[in-house]
Amino acid sequence: MGFDEFEKYVSVLSQSESNVIKDLYINEFIDAGNAHYRDNIATIQEFSDGWHYSGYLWECLIKYEQITMHQLKEQLLEFFDVIVFWDNHSSDRIVIPDYWKFPRDRAIKVAPIVLVENFSYLPEDIYICDYSFSWTLVLTHEDDGKRRICYIVDNRRR
Repeated sequence: MGFDEFEKYVSVLSQSESNVIKDLYINEFIDAGNAHYRDNIATIQEFSDGWHYSGYLWECLIKYEQITMHQLKEQLLEFFDVIVFWDNHSSDRIVIPDYWKFPRDRAIKVAPIVLVENFSYLPEDIYICDYSFSWTLVLTHEDDGKRRICYIVDNRRR
């Protein structure tokens, strides 16, 4: 599927809804009290393209488990619609051409069956959840030498 076709299946959420989602996500899944969060995410810096943070939210996940990309896709397909967003980084630091195909400060809603086949149209580091905020799947740009590193936090198991 090309990007134009993928885009037809995606709802870009409003700025205010995206902000609420990111705040709820941070409250549920991120250790906002640690120094790395304070220094690299909560503290934004001025770049040539605006104000952005320099860290990755996944570096501050609470109670995560590392999983494979295959496991991430299997987990993802259990859900109906999901919310996806990414870190708010500067293009000064991410020099991949056409990296952000959607507004970098917004979240999107998409069906998992569409998402699993179209990760290439999204930033490398993405955060996936639903409106329950009881679980999250995270895809990172990192690899362990064999495969891409992914994480799950599943508070439904508690």
